[in-house]
Amino acid sequence: MVMLFVDKLVLYFNLLCFNLLIYSTSDVVHAQLLQGIPSTRVKQVAYGKTIAVTCSPDSTTTAIDLKWYGPNQYFPASNEKYLIKSKALMPLEEDGSSSRIYTEPNGNRLKLIISEIQSIDTGTYNCTGRVTNIPSSWSFELQAFVGLKVEADGQQILVHGENSKIHCSVTAQPPPETSWYFNNNYIDTQASSRYEVVTDGLIVYGVGFGDNGTYECQGTELTTGDTDKKRITVKVVTRPVMAVAPVNTTGVQSRDAQILCSVNSVPPPTYRWYLGNSMDYGAEVGTIADHNRYRPSSTDGTLTITNVQLGDEKWYWCEGRNEADNVFGKAFFEVQMIPTFERSLNLNNTETREGNKAIMICQCEAKPNPKMRFHRVGYAAPYVNGVQPNDSRINIYEKPSSASHENQEIIPQEVVIEIENTTPNDTANYTCIAENSAGRNETTMIIIIQHQPNFDLTPPSLLTQCIWEEHPRNVTVLLSGFPQPSVSWARSDGKQISPDQTAFKQYFEPYWENGRRDEWMANLEINWEVTKGGIQGQYNPVGNYFPKASNNLGAVDFTINVVEAQLPGRVGGLNVTAKTAQSITLFARPPVEENCIPVIGFEIMYKLHGTNDVHQIALFPLDAGSSMKIDNLKSGSSYSVLVYARNERGRGEYSNSKIIETLQSTVPEVVSITSSTESLSNVSHQVVWEMPLDGGEPITQYLVSWREVGATVWNSREISSGSLWWTIPNLQPDTTYEVMVQARNRKGLSAKPNPPSTFRTRPGITTS
Repeated sequence: MVMLFVDKLVLYFNLLCFNLLIYSTSDVVHAQLLQGIPSTRVKQVAYGKTIAVTCSPDSTTTAIDLKWYGPNQYFPASNEKYLIKSKALMPLEEDGSSSRIYTEPNGNRLKLIISEIQSIDTGTYNCTGRVTNIPSSWSFELQAFVGLKVEADGQQILVHGENSKIHCSVTAQPPPETSWYFNNNYIDTQASSRYEVVTDGLIVYGVGFGDNGTYECQGTELTTGDTDKKRITVKVVTRPVMAVAPVNTTGVQSRDAQILCSVNSVPPPTYRWYLGNSMDYGAEVGTIADHNRYRPSSTDGTLTITNVQLGDEKWYWCEGRNEADNVFGKAFFEVQMIPTFERSLNLNNTETREGNKAIMICQCEAKPNPKMRFHRVGYAAPYVNGVQPNDSRINIYEKPSSASHENQEIIPQEVVIEIENTTPNDTANYTCIAENSAGRNETTMIIIIQHQPNFDLTPPSLLTQCIWEEHPRNVTVLLSGFPQPSVSWARSDGKQISPDQTAFKQYFEPYWENGRRDEWMANLEINWEVTKGGIQGQYNPVGNYFPKASNNLGAVDFTINVVEAQLPGRVGGLNVTAKTAQSITLFARPPVEENCIPVIGFEIMYKLHGTNDVHQIALFPLDAGSSMKIDNLKSGSSYSVLVYARNERGRGEYSNSKIIETLQSTVPEVVSITSSTESLSNVSHQVVWEMPLDGGEPITQYLVSWREVGATVWNSREISSGSLWWTIPNLQPDTTYEVMVQARNRKGLSAKPNPPSTFRTRPGITTS
């Protein structure tokens, strides 16, 4: 006990001596006559904040030569290395900014400013000066800590059906407490297993669309009570899922094509298309050359490629993307080419002499390789490839061409037709047909067989040709031959007809109606006038004419007989096939005679017997000879009828006059109703009928009668003869009616139809 007291006494004495030493050594130790504002000796400040501390004597004294040093430099106080200067005397930093730490004099005080505090700024800062000429100092310790900071994006997403995180960073030193709110309601993570607070956010388990909304991330620093928060708008989205994946697609050159792609997601995805290969999606289509031909849809994932080119054959990748993710699908786009003959090296017509072998080659380009064949124009079906079953002279085969194409994948193809022992009949147009999965194309080629002329094309109908008064005649012959033959004519008296003779005109032109380039037509126009007793002029045009055709392979003669055409003879027979009160139907037999021009029909002249009022009916075609009808006659009257035949030259002799009596007049025929059985109205019905035969007397009116089915009394209405329809009013809806129309003339009413027609009105409330 005594020893402990002695130790304390020694310690007290040492401390007393130490304090006396400090206050007596004015050059080394500063007296405590200065103070700091604020006066706390330890100042805790968050990183990045700014602090200001003022060094000042007490209010009754004056301080001079105030200086701030720091940090950690108490002794020696005069070390200028650590002196903090006035802002006005501070040099600029390298980036042009001023120093973060500086002093500002304020009368009898000196303020220290430390801005944007960093870790290197921590430590002890010391203020020195003289107070009433006594050296003095005051110091404080700066401690920095991590301040409360809440950082989060204001717009975030959660992925539907997944465990997804809302990101929020809450930092402070010491560590803060984090709280979460959803639509202003506190999220109790202890009470709900759907939520978990983690260091960088909030995990939501099993996200559903009900998790859309506004979240609040709040941080609290418990020691200081500092708090901060961020509001986050959260949208629930789904990951894109490929609904319609692109599939390998085929397009045709120069046409448009589409590659389909559809992705499901919430919100709907945006689409991008890329050109690449089977392993890599490559460049986006909107960035490549000629990109205007690639048109992604603005509403779905469809890619339209316009004016498809061979170079478009690539892998195409479809990307569907939203905020959650993206998904890819790929497809190979194959480009096919319709067969084309535009660049063909072998589309030449073939020409050879009769009896020789003809070879014609047709070449085309296509992708994929086409099926090629020949079809002779005018034949029902194309040739088969190989030897023809019906003509062993003809052989057709396909083969690859020796030509090349700028696209190495395209190998020109060709089809060859070979004809042994050719004949003039082999001259024809031949269609070369090429077809593949892209389409079909064809071109026409010609084989011409050189041969001497012949007149075998002239039909028998042209062997005898007619001429008559005031009718110039073209004497026509058809012939074949190649090279093109020349034709000369000799007259009926054996003399040659010169091309410059005015009495004749000669014409020669191609006759390629069957597609043969070796067929021709020669005409000799005879311009003389002919009379029955002879001719006006030097030569009689009637007789034989002798065309002669020749080319470098031979010549051939032919004979055409020109005769004078005659008028038709008398009609062979005239019979009545039918008659009514107002009409007569006749049958006439053509004249039985030889003539070089045929009868083309009949004409009729008739008059009421005993009068001179003659009527004439225009030409009836010959095929109507059995149904020549004379209308608008009087009933119970006799008519004189004559018939004559007509041909191209004129009309022939009259037939014997025939007296024909029409029938007596009667009431009109039964009226036929043509209107619908279903009314368009529920209270009325339009009846339509055809005009009947009037029985030989004019119709003066119609009688329309109607009644409900099952009723015994008819309702009737007389209608003018000028109308063929009438609307029955005041009917009941959804009701079936009987209706009939009778025609009246001077003889009376037509018979009632049996049974009458029926109709039904529409259902519904009675309306007008």
